[in-house]
Parts: sequence; structure tokens; C-alpha cells
Amino acid sequence: MNLAAKLLCLSLSLLILPSLGQAPTPLPGVARALGVGSGFAAEGEVTAYGPAGASAGAITVWIWGASHRRVRIAFPIGSGYEAVLSGDQSWSRGAPAIMSLPPGVLARGLALLPQGLPIGPGGKLTLVDLGAPPGPPSASAHRWGFTRMPSAALANSAALKSPIAMWLDLDGSSGLPARAGASVRGHEIEVRYSEYETVPVPAPKHVEVWRDGKLLLRADFHSIAPHIGFAESDFPASPAKEAQ
Repeated sequence: MNLAAKLLCLSLSLLILPSLGQAPTPLPGVARALGVGSGFAAEGEVTAYGPAGASAGAITVWIWGASHRRVRIAFPIGSGYEAVLSGDQSWSRGAPAIMSLPPGVLARGLALLPQGLPIGPGGKLTLVDLGAPPGPPSASAHRWGFTRMPSAALANSAALKSPIAMWLDLDGSSGLPARAGASVRGHEIEVRYSEYETVPVPAPKHVEVWRDGKLLLRADFHSIAPHIGFAESDFPASPAKEAQ
């Protein structure tokens, strides 16, 4: 390749990279504001919607850094639900209405609290700028995507077809996460965050989980607070290990 061709390739790569979100983004600042990477514990009420109707119960969410999350739901009647992410391992079990979600989806990237989103330092996903999200312009200011394609490969035009692992909408007014979603095993899963309060970092009191355009889960948190003292044993890598 001659010098002119090399310069042309360099110029194209510099043009492509900013369009794919490689320029500075607001997400590091959002992550710091949310306290991403720390431990958090939340409790509240939850309603799950299934073929048999709505079921009300209690929900607990634990988040510890970028790779440890635990969701537990208890119903007065019938089985509960639990999902755990422990490092690279995830599992879920319980209520059929919620189990229509792919295993571990609430414990992995699509966290029930934005503090569990993979937007902090050391994340394994590469950021992609997707521009304005669909829907009313006032709903969200910008959509960001996350792909498993390495950053260095984004200069390759083939990377434009790289699948998006998940996406995140930041609210146009507050700049905080409003929606996060992903296509998981052929289903469109979306988590919606609203009614933020500072406790002492911004956290949503109201969270909804949608599956293929239908409301699956509604959570109203009455307690969200930083938590110090989590251990690996709080996030068992499998149900069997928890029982031991």
C-alpha cells in the first residue's frame, strides 16, 4: 500500500470512529453520578403480570460492582423468583410469569437499577453512538449502544453490521438513564426507569420491565441505599452452591 492509500485509510478511520461513539461521551459522568461500581441494596413492592393475571409481592435488589447482582421476589402465594449474576456466571429460577424472561436477563446487563448497568470503567462492551431513539423527541435525548466488537475493529466497515448487545437512552432533561433494552433469544426486553430521587445518589423509585411490547414487571422501591459489606457468598454462582 502506497503512502496516499495509507493516508486515505487513516482519514476514513478518523471519520468512522466518532460516528460510532468513540468520541468523548457523557456516560463516564453519568456512571460517577449514579455511583456505578459500588454496592447498593434496594427494597420495595412488585407486581408481575402473567397469563393468570397480576401477582403482587416484595422485591429485593443487590448490586455490587460491575459483575455481581441479585434480584429476589417473594409472593404471598406460589413460588418466588430469583436471578443472580456472579462474575461470568448467571442463573434464575422461580415464578413462571417472570421466567418467561431469558435466564439471568435481570441480573446481567439489563439491571433493575441503573447502578447495575455496564457503563462504568472496566466494562467489556464497546460504546456505539446510535443517535436519537425512536419515538417522541422529548422522551430521550440520545441513545447509546453497546457491542462486543473490540474498539480497534470499529474502523472496519464490516463492524457497522456488528450486533448491538444492548442499548441505553439518556433522558433529555436530567441526562440520567430512562430506558435500557436488548434483543435476547428472539425477544425484545426493555427496562424503564422513572421518578428519580437522590438517596444519596440518583436512583429511580419506579421501574418497569417489558417483554415484546407487553408489561411484565412493575417495581416501586421505597428504599435504595449504598451498601458496604457484600461478599462473594452473597452472590452464589449457582443455586446448588447457595444450598451448600
